[in-house]
Amino acid sequence: QQRQGVSQQSEGQQQLEQQQQPQRYIFGFQPHGLYPTGAGFLPWMPSFKQHFPGVNPVTLTATIIFFPPFIRDVCSWAGFRQVSKRTFLAALEERGAVMFCPGGQAELVHAWRSFLPEKQRQLVLQKRHKGFCRIAIEQRAALVPVLALGESLQLRNAVNLPSLQQYTYRKLGFPVPFFLHGRWGLSPFPRKVPLVYVIGKPLLPPQQAAGQHVDAAAVDALHSQYYGALEDLYARYSHLHPAFKGAKLVLTEH
Repeated sequence: QQRQGVSQQSEGQQQLEQQQQPQRYIFGFQPHGLYPTGAGFLPWMPSFKQHFPGVNPVTLTATIIFFPPFIRDVCSWAGFRQVSKRTFLAALEERGAVMFCPGGQAELVHAWRSFLPEKQRQLVLQKRHKGFCRIAIEQRAALVPVLALGESLQLRNAVNLPSLQQYTYRKLGFPVPFFLHGRWGLSPFPRKVPLVYVIGKPLLPPQQAAGQHVDAAAVDALHSQYYGALEDLYARYSHLHPAFKGAKLVLTEH
C-alpha cells in the first residue's frame, strides 16, 4: 500500500499458510539510519495492521535518543522505550511484540554510503549482534525481518569523517562528530524522500522445552536465516525505491 511517498510490501502472517500462528513477534527493522523514524510509525500504518491484526509492537530505541529535547518528547509521546534486555523481555510479556533495530547505532557510521553516486551506492546492514535471536528462541517469538528502503536518506551527518566516526563509536558507543542535517539544514526534521518498508515472512524459532538451554548452533542458524531473508527481500524489492535500484546490499560485522 502507498500513501504520500510511503509504501509497504508485506509477506506477513498470510504467508505462514498452515503453520501455527505465533503468539509473540520480534520485528527487526534495518537499516537504522541516523535515527529510525520508521520503526516508530510503521506499526501505526493501516497496511501493517491489516497484515498483523491485533499486533501492537513496542518500539525500542537507543538510550541516547531520549536526551535531545525535541526528539525525546516525540519518542516519549509515541511510546518508545529504551532498548535493554530487561525492557525487551518486559515488552514481549506485556504486548507480545517489539520493534527494534538489530544493527543498532553501528549502522549510523555507514549511512553516508546511501548518498554515494548511483553506481557506488550501498545499503549497509550491521549483522554482528545475535542476542535477539537467542531471545526469539527462548521466548518462542517469531522473528520478522523488516527492510527499510529510504530510511538512511531522511537525515545525514553534516560532517562525514567515516574513519574517525567508526573509531569514536567503538570507543564511546556513539559516532563523533555527529550533526543532523535534515529538511531545513542542521535540524532533526527528516527530509521528504520516498520510503518503502518491506516486511518479510515471520521466521519461526526452533521448538524447545521451556527453560531448556539454547545452544549457539541454534542461535547461529536463526541468525543466518534472518539475514538471508533480508538479502532475499532486497533482491526482490529494492527496485521499488528509485535510489536503490542499482545499489549494492552490504552485510558487515564492522
